[in-house]
Amino acid sequence: MNNEQHTVLIVEDDQILLRMLANMLKEKGLIVLEAKNGLEGMAQIGAAIPDLMLLDIDMPQMDGIAMLRNLKENNIKVSTLMLTNLTNSTYIADAAELGVNEFLVKSDWEIDDIVTKVEEKLLRAHHS
Repeated sequence: MNNEQHTVLIVEDDQILLRMLANMLKEKGLIVLEAKNGLEGMAQIGAAIPDLMLLDIDMPQMDGIAMLRNLKENNIKVSTLMLTNLTNSTYIADAAELGVNEFLVKSDWEIDDIVTKVEEKLLRAHHS
């Protein structure tokens, strides 16, 4: 897969997971932007809209749902994979209503599998 043109924004407050995902995606040739919370994520998107966003739900300052609402209010569309440890159906319903159609429960996924999922989603988006 030719990843050079693709940018992925990771919005995740778990610094270890953020570093591991960022490093693995960079090794795949992707441009990786990082944010520790929704406020930082909004600042990153303000500079350049990524091709894909990996977004945690439960974060300090601005959580993933609030960030999605902010994007929608500003009419900014970003393909998003939600990363969560939460299985709260209200969060999932809110995120789905805000345009997210894929959720990755962190405890169910290995880092390699998340990287593969990102590549598959970018490939699908590229060919559609």
